[in-house]
Amino acid sequence: EKIDWPALLALANAHLVTPALYVALRDAGRLGELPDEVRDCLSFLHAENRRRNLCLRAQAVELAKALNPAGIRPMLLKGALALFPGYAGDPGLRMMRDLDFQIPKEQAEQALRVLQQLGYEAIARYPDGHHAWGDFARPGDPGAVDLHFELVDAAYLLPAAAMRQRAGLLHTEGADFLIPGPTDALLHILLHAQIHHLGQFYRGRLELRQLLDYALTARHHAAA
Repeated sequence: EKIDWPALLALANAHLVTPALYVALRDAGRLGELPDEVRDCLSFLHAENRRRNLCLRAQAVELAKALNPAGIRPMLLKGALALFPGYAGDPGLRMMRDLDFQIPKEQAEQALRVLQQLGYEAIARYPDGHHAWGDFARPGDPGAVDLHFELVDAAYLLPAAAMRQRAGLLHTEGADFLIPGPTDALLHILLHAQIHHLGQFYRGRLELRQLLDYALTARHHAAA
């Protein structure tokens, strides 16, 4: 059966899973079956995303190392989890817009001081009552930092404090992060994608990137 590659690539691009498509075909040993221009396109996008993700990881580590002495262990959320070894398997697989960090609200003042000391400026401020403070960016960085206090606006559905108590510790490159447990991670993906962010449940839509996150989380926590 002939594959409509322009349509397939358009779908993958719309759902931000093109690098994951490349990794899946590569790991299955199927890249040789692709038209040259399709293989080159996928390879290029994967390589560029890998380069950007490595920069995002360095950015995350730098920020965590600055927050830790203030007694703050940021919890990694959503795509940020895939930046570190073991979660996604390939550092170029997951595309992401920004870095999602969760911290306790009572540590907000210390965190804001650290961000300012590192040269970050607020580029978006959410209204009072929102589950996140806002977005912080710095010239030259590949992505902004989205600072969360809770996981969703209806905090009782998945309270951040309880999620932090169940979280594991990731120590890497001199930085300490919290990593959500498997049930919490899956529930957060569901709530954020289908209810909170775009209301996809009410539209009868599924995003391939969210299903990819489910697959990555399930594979990473297979033993559980």
